[in-house]
Amino acid sequence: MSIPAGSNTAVIRPVELDGSYKYDIAGQNCQTRTVSGQIRCGDSAITQSCIDRGVNVTLTNSNTVSDTQCEVNDVLVTIPAAGTTDIRIPADAQGGYQITVGGLGCPERSFSGKLDCATPTPSPTPPDVECNDENITTSLARIDSRFGAMRNVVTTLVSRAQKQKYLTANLAKRYTQRAKAAYLIGWTTTWTIPQVIVTCPSTAQCATVSQEPTIQKLRGYSSNFVKLADEISKRLAKNGDRAGAKRVKNSMAGLHRQQLADLDKTPKATTVCTK
Repeated sequence: MSIPAGSNTAVIRPVELDGSYKYDIAGQNCQTRTVSGQIRCGDSAITQSCIDRGVNVTLTNSNTVSDTQCEVNDVLVTIPAAGTTDIRIPADAQGGYQITVGGLGCPERSFSGKLDCATPTPSPTPPDVECNDENITTSLARIDSRFGAMRNVVTTLVSRAQKQKYLTANLAKRYTQRAKAAYLIGWTTTWTIPQVIVTCPSTAQCATVSQEPTIQKLRGYSSNFVKLADEISKRLAKNGDRAGAKRVKNSMAGLHRQQLADLDKTPKATTVCTK
């Protein structure tokens, strides 16, 4: 290979996962040397989380030089060099889960089990403070499920566009991965809101915790789904399938309106008290 004067050239060579590599560098104007080492991704581990209604997968990259990528249930995840990345996988309370980790950058592993969650309880309140409890689990589950419906609209749209040859296989895969990642962050953020909202009078024993930043994030995640659907719909319309593009855009817009309506009804704050 040739290297332009005064510049650098990067060469990527395949290395077997967790295997050693050895390459010889030589040439007319290159110093002869041998490069060897070992690429390792490390391992993956899981923890259950009833509060977030799912399973947290922690991926570790033992390679201190470069980032690596793994797939967790077909969602592409980037792990920084010598770092870790967490991703949460949905699992219904008292329901089973199946998680597969693999891809080019990680050893293949499978996890399965059952998430056994108790009924949520409100935060403790002092006996002399009168508080009101509101269980919003049903509302949060509705928001969670709607993010799933938005993901399905995108994946259906991608399938339609690919079948009509408006999208290449690689582009279709990227759109699908973006939809899955958008759902996961929407789902994860939704369940950071307490399932039981406690409202107490202002006292020295109680503090108000705002939920508005989280709600604002969820509004943004919903808007991102609309933008993603619009992006793919334009490809359909450009290739003559205007009717299909319009139906998909209207479907996503309807889900977005419903999501915003539920988020507007979500309590903007909860109270945390100490005994």
